[in-house]
Amino acid sequence: MFFAKLTAISILIAVFSWTPAEAIVDVACPGMKPELKCPSGFAIFVEKVDVGLKKDADCSARNKAAAAVISEISFIHLALFTGLINVCENEELCLLPENILPELFIQISYSCVEKPKDLVKTIVCDGKSENLKCDVGVLGILDVKYGRVDEKTCTDTPSAMTSCRSVIADDIINALCQGEKECTLEADPSILGVPFACDDLPKYLQVQYICVDMKI
Repeated sequence: MFFAKLTAISILIAVFSWTPAEAIVDVACPGMKPELKCPSGFAIFVEKVDVGLKKDADCSARNKAAAAVISEISFIHLALFTGLINVCENEELCLLPENILPELFIQISYSCVEKPKDLVKTIVCDGKSENLKCDVGVLGILDVKYGRVDEKTCTDTPSAMTSCRSVIADDIINALCQGEKECTLEADPSILGVPFACDDLPKYLQVQYICVDMKI
């Protein structure tokens, strides 16, 4: 019964899934920070990550695709793509660490896709808790991040470490909340896993969800 309920929720969430739009390119040459940005009400959908030789890119026009990229799939490609999916996906703005690859650029292709109108985003600062509840239907969890993906949330001191994350938080919150009428969120590294690539500033839990009417 539980499996059947989760399957139904997955199908319904797929109905609300964000459809990729026209691709945008961001090219970060050595010493530059990749920056992905969408208008309010739209979210980042990472499509592809490439690297290439600096000589093949116009470093003064970061929204212009490079003339050539390195075609082979490498560990660098895989690591960059996996990291971007986990950090940038479903955000309106994503600021990434400086490109330290010598003589290589990083080219990110992404789309800005419209968010569901009934999407709710909840932020829980470290050491705090909050209850999620659907008056109609059940919780459909679309995105979970624990760590830091912006400069100012839950801190008075701006942070430069905006790709800080726990790799297990998504699984934990989905197991706890997906398909439930309500659940309690706790921003606690002992529960959600210790984030990495972080500074010493407070972290936070961010959950984006919709209420899915099972009668649809």
